[in-house]
Amino acid sequence: MATFCFIIYNFVINKSSLNQLKGVISLLFVIIGFGAIGFIDDFKKISLKQNLGLRARDKFALQLLVGLIYLVITPIQPWRSFHGLMLIAGSFIFCWIWIVGFSNAVNLTDGIDGLAGGTSLIVLSFYILLAIVKNNYPVLVVASALFGTIIAFLYFNFKPAKIFMGDLGSLSIGAFLAAASIQLGSVWSLLMLGLVFVIETMSDILQVSYHHLTGKRIFKMAPLHHHLELSGWSEEKINYTSYILTIILGLFYIVLLIKG
Repeated sequence: MATFCFIIYNFVINKSSLNQLKGVISLLFVIIGFGAIGFIDDFKKISLKQNLGLRARDKFALQLLVGLIYLVITPIQPWRSFHGLMLIAGSFIFCWIWIVGFSNAVNLTDGIDGLAGGTSLIVLSFYILLAIVKNNYPVLVVASALFGTIIAFLYFNFKPAKIFMGDLGSLSIGAFLAAASIQLGSVWSLLMLGLVFVIETMSDILQVSYHHLTGKRIFKMAPLHHHLELSGWSEEKINYTSYILTIILGLFYIVLLIKG
């Protein structure tokens, strides 16, 4: 709340444009909205002793609702650049699925102390740099605030963890990364920078699909980080491998931007 008040105050004092203010508010909304869904889920699991938390369909419906509201209020709407109903509708639906999907991708990755948080921190650092290059103040200020929050969180989250991210943190971070990629006009950058999250999600989808079709499993356990654990990898090795991969992909993305 303090961060929210500071950002709004800064816009008023500096008489920034209305679109920039809308950009900040929409990004804060997606963080708070998905965070609230995660909080309800965590609360039901921990305080109410309901192991499953929110029912999957209820959780998904709430995510769709928050994602829809974000797409309506965000000042940067990629689908407006298209012509023809099918292209406009297709672009809108893609962005809608993108936000909900990536929020769940980060959530799936949050199974080892420091994995989701550390990887998200690296992705955020590249988005902060990209926001500076593109002069995108809304993404810059909100991403920077989130960056500082995650640094403080990781201090207590690395093994042995004293606090955990939970759905509150993972859903809000994932949704923000997707929303930021939309506002930066670089949606596909998240496929590269967030490849760890994509791999984790695909491993889970493949595991479930293959088991449903054949009754067998591809991995010892899904998502992939659990398979690696059961294969003898330490949490530290999994974390550092993910961090290094994300840094390499981020640097490669910068090279592509410079050359492009």
